[in-house]
Amino acid sequence: LKMICGIEIIFCLIFVSCCCCNFSLRMIDNYVKTVDYPVDATKYILSNIDIENMKIFNSFDFGSYLELNGIKAFIDSRSEVYTEEFNPGCTILQDWYQTYSGAIDYTETFEEYGITHALLSNDEKINEKIWDDPNWKLLYQDDNFSFYEKVQ
Repeated sequence: LKMICGIEIIFCLIFVSCCCCNFSLRMIDNYVKTVDYPVDATKYILSNIDIENMKIFNSFDFGSYLELNGIKAFIDSRSEVYTEEFNPGCTILQDWYQTYSGAIDYTETFEEYGITHALLSNDEKINEKIWDDPNWKLLYQDDNFSFYEKVQ
């Protein structure tokens, strides 16, 4: 009986120790990875841009992060919201994809939707095009993301 109680106490101590260690590691680790989400760019936007009057074109992958931070995204991972099947007359997903992939000129989509800003991953083709466009000014850039404003 003493041996069983001893084994149970050891297991409880190991369990508590593992939980505490795991909890402290989670506190140290960033919850949102800055490689995947524009954490610092979002902070820049919130500190420097009038988001109420901004119309942003963004990548599909991090639109939900923008929305989480109170920034109205062009598109996010709830793709069904942006299709005609679920939202009659809405072609945002199709327009985004054609623009993102280069099937249509981004200036057409930007004009159609009144885009004033663009937040893109640095490795996207569209980022390279906007980088070279004198009608767009780079406001923020880090290792992973670039944020542009249309020149008035």
